Amino acid sequence: MKNAMIVLISAVMLVAACRGIKPQSMYQPDLLISTSGSSAHADNVIQPLYQTLLRFKRNIGPIPVNQTADFFKQFSLQKGESEPMLFAANMNNITGDNKMNTFFDEHDIVIGEKSETAFMNKYDIYQDGTTPMYRDVDGKLWAMSGHSHMGHIGMFYGTRLDDLKELYPISTNFCVGHADYAFSGIRYPEGIKPRGSIWPFGLYISPNTHRFFCFFHNETGWNAKGTGYIVKGKGDGEPDFRHIGLMHSDDEGKNWTFDRWVITSEEVCFSELYNPDGENVLGQKQGLTCLGAGDFSLYVEPDGEYMYLFYNLCRVESESSVWNSCDTYVARTRKRTDGVMGDFVKYFNGEFCEAGNLGKETPIVYNAWHPRVVYSKKYGLYIMSCSHMTPGKKKHVIDDVIEVLTSEDMLHWSDPIRIMYEGKEFGNHYQAIVPNDDKNQPNILEGDEFYILTNHNGTDVMRYAAKIVKK
Repeated sequence: MKNAMIVLISAVMLVAACRGIKPQSMYQPDLLISTSGSSAHADNVIQPLYQTLLRFKRNIGPIPVNQTADFFKQFSLQKGESEPMLFAANMNNITGDNKMNTFFDEHDIVIGEKSETAFMNKYDIYQDGTTPMYRDVDGKLWAMSGHSHMGHIGMFYGTRLDDLKELYPISTNFCVGHADYAFSGIRYPEGIKPRGSIWPFGLYISPNTHRFFCFFHNETGWNAKGTGYIVKGKGDGEPDFRHIGLMHSDDEGKNWTFDRWVITSEEVCFSELYNPDGENVLGQKQGLTCLGAGDFSLYVEPDGEYMYLFYNLCRVESESSVWNSCDTYVARTRKRTDGVMGDFVKYFNGEFCEAGNLGKETPIVYNAWHPRVVYSKKYGLYIMSCSHMTPGKKKHVIDDVIEVLTSEDMLHWSDPIRIMYEGKEFGNHYQAIVPNDDKNQPNILEGDEFYILTNHNGTDVMRYAAKIVKK
């Protein structure tokens, strides 16, 4: 901890000197505290430094004291990463001096028995991502699993995870696939024709109208029937571009209508190397390329006003296809009771203020793949499960083990921990913490016992009993 503080102070003084600011002025209260961006010094010096320190810590680990200057020469912030906040309080994210950062100093997660779920290949379900679930006002638990270009998407029903059974395969009154007819011709927000498949990752049921809403992941390089494109040009595969879409059903998930695209990155989802439709829109410049918004999960406040989408923006080098980052962001919308879904607003620079489509965004966790969030009533903490993305690789960039983080506000998160099971790090490509009761929403933990669901791309979803225990 002492070394981290020395590095932090040294780095602050280094940046201050470069900006012509006297070092002692960095400790004035009005410079340390900023909640609305009113302090220029806090915005322009302290916060970019803070964000850079967190990114470095997440990617590599503690900063060597004798390499501070070299560190700042080699690393730079990505666009939009200056976040006004209470810097003095958030020093705890580095020193580990608060409740969320000390929870796993005092607790472990113990993994127990492994068993099958209803989401299995033998039932023609090839889940690719975490499985969305939601409990309706009558207490029935609903789930969706599968995707649109392998097997089928099924609608599941039960009282708890243990007894979920498939009721029927879903149908859509819109096509997927080819850009000339997919998604009822409703274009991506940047004006490009949509194409490809759907991967359901979020489910919500309106309490008064019983309308089902499904948020789904979409990619331009899969199942586009000859119209697919990736960063380097026309074709299938990865790295391709992602969007988050919305559809609804008024017959308990049997038939679905496409509504619109709800989350898109600030950057348009194609590069200057290939304009898929020849539109009068400029693609991203060669170099560091954002792949758009996707690989997400939905968190609905049971008693609060909002629902949240936690989503990824991944970035790759366009020429080499080396993955540079895959950070987690968040957007929210107010819950409505009239069967209508409002627009999402992205979190940027300390507040929810930017449009869900093409708006700016600030990362809340670095290199955390496919985040999913639950709330523990017992401990008063939010718990995120994800996998770590290792920068600097072309393939196999995701560490297929679970990482768990805690938060008190869903915006500022602890360092991740990994769980050991049978002498090895536990987890898979995708993981979801789910309660094992018959009354709570699937993102609410009542006590210490729950399940962890794990799977890879299109594989069986397996269930592990898990428990939080005191050390």
